[in-house]
Parts: sequence; C-alpha cells; structure tokens
Amino acid sequence: MTLHLLVSDRLAPLADRAAEILATPPADPFARDLVAVPGDGVRTWLVRRLAERLGASSSAAADGIATNIEFVFPGALVRRAIGRTEVDSPWSIGPLTWALHDLLHDHGSGLGLPADAVRARAIADLFDRYALHRVPMVSAWERGVDVDAAGEPLAPSLLWQPHLWRLLVERWGAPSDAARLAADIASLRAGRVEPEVPQRVLLFGLASLPSPHLEVLTALATRREVHLLAPVPSSVWWQRLAEPASSLSAGSWLRSADPSTEVVTHRLARTWARAPREAHLLLHAAAQRSGASIESGAASAPVLDDQMPLLA
Repeated sequence: MTLHLLVSDRLAPLADRAAEILATPPADPFARDLVAVPGDGVRTWLVRRLAERLGASSSAAADGIATNIEFVFPGALVRRAIGRTEVDSPWSIGPLTWALHDLLHDHGSGLGLPADAVRARAIADLFDRYALHRVPMVSAWERGVDVDAAGEPLAPSLLWQPHLWRLLVERWGAPSDAARLAADIASLRAGRVEPEVPQRVLLFGLASLPSPHLEVLTALATRREVHLLAPVPSSVWWQRLAEPASSLSAGSWLRSADPSTEVVTHRLARTWARAPREAHLLLHAAAQRSGASIESGAASAPVLDDQMPLLA
C-alpha cells in the first residue's frame, strides 16, 4: 500500500483521475468506496462528473453512473482511520463550549475572564484550532509545560490558556483527543488498530490539510491505498515550491520572515501566497517522507511577477 499524490491547477483532471481509480471495482463487489471532500458543493460537482464517466458506454458518451460511493469530510476519515468509534467527543465544539462556560463560572474570576456564553464559544473555537494545528503545544500543556507553538515559554498574559486547558482535562478525566493522537498514529502504523475504511480511499479537492491529518494519512497509507487529489493555484507554482522543499528542515520555513519570496515576486501575490505555500510545503514534505508517488498536472498559468499587473 502507498500514498499517491496528484496535484493540478484545475479540478477537472483531478476528477478524471478519480474516475479512473474508481472504475476498477474493489475485490469485494459490495464494498463501498470512500471519498473525502471539503464540502457539499464539491461533493455535488464531483458526483455529477463521475456519473458522466463511470460505466459509460464510451469516453464521449457521458452516460455513466456514480453509485456505491460514500462521501465524508476529512475529519470523519481521520477518525475512522485511527479507530475512534465515538461520534461526539467531549472535545468537539458543542460539549467544549458548555464545559468552558461552567469552568469560567467557577474559575473565571481568578483568570481574569468573565463568564458568558459568547466568551466560552470563542475560547472553544480557539482550543479546537489548537487541537487541530498545534498538537505538540497542547500535549506539552497537559504535561504541565507552558510553551507556545515554537516551544518558547508563554507570556504571562497568555498563561490562562494552558491553565484552562488542564482544567478541561481534569474535568473529562482523560487526555485530550489531540494528546491521544500520537499514540493512535503509532498504533495504526504498528497494526494494533484496524482502520475502519475500505482498501482504497480518495481525498478530493482539499487545498490544505492540517499536519496531524497528514500524519494520519501517511500512516494509513502503510495499510491502505490512499489517493490524495489536491488542487493548487498553479502547477508551475507547485513545481517551484517542490524544488526547495526537500532541502528544508522540519519547520524551518515557518520561522522564515517571508517564505513566499522565492516562489512569487509580485508584491500583492507574495502577500497572499504565504498560507497556501505553507499548506503545500506540508503536503509535499509528508508525501516525500512516506515515499509517495507524486504527480503534477499540466501547467495552465504562469507564476505572477512584477511585470504582470494584477487587476483591481
């Protein structure tokens, strides 16, 4: 089993590759294929595109049918991959909001945080993003080490965050989902957990994935056939990103003052480029570490530079 990565600056080639993959029936004729998508709009478009090709009488007939395919969001795929069967974790937004509301009533005055539902929801959103994007940081918090994402000591004005996080862990009586993730990934790689997914899975149209999700997918690729069909703003851009990516140490690009400058030279495009560049560097690095096959679709647009004005 392995991870297959295909990137393209258009969705149509990605959908056509998905159709090629799904055209080969699984060993079990009753098994459903599993496809992760970023949203309902992409799912609807992809179903229509697949229905024109799967089982069609000819390549130009567009009289096929898309059936026996289950579409899920990436989080659901990740939970199935690591064998988490609980539907509603106490660390999901809903339960987390009300737990924080109760904790603010009991401890908010000592932390300088008034207790109200709006504040509890805002903190729940913040902690949910930490659990998704800052797993090492919150794992350190649970060990009593108050550091930021770079491993530096937190400023005194921010110490209420790890304190409140530990109160949540104490309330639930178990480590957070984020802290459990490393052990879950290790169990998946070692074969101690059987992924609750079919023999092949597809991820379609996801422009970015959090680093923990990428780690789960690369671990899943040791047990299953994983196809990641990812859009990029420009295939030329992707190629220029990929060239220096292999030489970067882990996280070195994150510490760079402006890591987009070597990719695009137009001032406005450079300002917009940082977030997708970081997402695609993570994707490329994860694919390389797992020994994935990496393909790039045909380039259809040049990289912007200062000689190419952007229209207002």
